[in-house]
Amino acid sequence: MKKWIILAGVVFLALGVALGVMKPWRHGTPISAEDAEAMAQLQAVNERAKEASRKLMELSAAMQPFDPKTQRPPFPGQGSPEGEAPAAEAGEGHKHGESKRDPADLARHEKANDVVKATAIGLRGEAVTRPDAAPRWDAVAALEWKRLDTLFTGFSIGYKVGGDFTKEVVGELHGAAVEIEGAVLPIDPPKGALKRFWLVKPAVAEAACAFCKAPSPGESIYVDASKTPLKLDSVDKKKMYEDVFIIKAVGRFLLGPTKTKDGIEYLYGLELKEWK
Repeated sequence: MKKWIILAGVVFLALGVALGVMKPWRHGTPISAEDAEAMAQLQAVNERAKEASRKLMELSAAMQPFDPKTQRPPFPGQGSPEGEAPAAEAGEGHKHGESKRDPADLARHEKANDVVKATAIGLRGEAVTRPDAAPRWDAVAALEWKRLDTLFTGFSIGYKVGGDFTKEVVGELHGAAVEIEGAVLPIDPPKGALKRFWLVKPAVAEAACAFCKAPSPGESIYVDASKTPLKLDSVDKKKMYEDVFIIKAVGRFLLGPTKTKDGIEYLYGLELKEWK
């Protein structure tokens, strides 16, 4: 905020001086060479201030909102009630999402055998085809949600503001053997086994009811478990609604954007090989 005030002051000062210099010229009096040089310098300062303001706006737009689950408040007590421990440092008895979710609302979703609907990403034309790549199961790579956030920035906004969704990166990641941890959210009603589901960034699943509002395409992975169904029992299904059901999934990573036969759009996909 301090930078914005300083930049605004510089701009207004430059405009005020420029108008003062130009006033004699407006009344028919020609300006001197010194005045002309001063005007040129002020105009240069004004242009630099506008460029700095534009860059600050871009940085502000690219900044992630403060997340108390993953970031510490900049000062003691800021962003949380005084004396309250950060979520990451809560007691051992803390359960995922226990202070966030509405039990009555979740009971309604569980009774309805609810599922998570996809968020549209606005695909144009047909699904994107990628060259087949054989995954190396002897060298499974750990995939992090922070990496997927960066990819999504490049896909939705552009690589110039911090993303890297380029042809080279897509070619490198598509088809790779990866391992990633996430929360399971059913695409189809859970009836003993899931043959497809969403794997969602845990912090997003904890923060709100994902059955009411779907996570963004950058925060979710479409998992094809047709060859390795995710078998569930009553405890697993209960956790999906009342808590957060976390698994570590291993599979072949698919980098879209792609649309399934029944119209589900996704940016990230995974052919499930195993889970734990």
